[in-house]
Amino acid sequence: PNDANVLYNAACTYGILGMKIDALETFRRSVNAGYSNLNWCLKDPDLKILYDEPEFKNLIANRDAKDL
Repeated sequence: PNDANVLYNAACTYGILGMKIDALETFRRSVNAGYSNLNWCLKDPDLKILYDEPEFKNLIANRDAKDL
């Protein structure tokens, strides 16, 4: 339940299924668990449902800031 890659893949599955709330929550959990390939997130078609979500953008921006 705390594996960043498993959580990311679950978020992608929710995204494909059109389950936006679940996709965002699971994506948040993946980032908090340490998922770090955030450049890919911005072009991953499985997460397209989240592209316009402010929280999605903030999660990526905040994680990028921490990595600087």
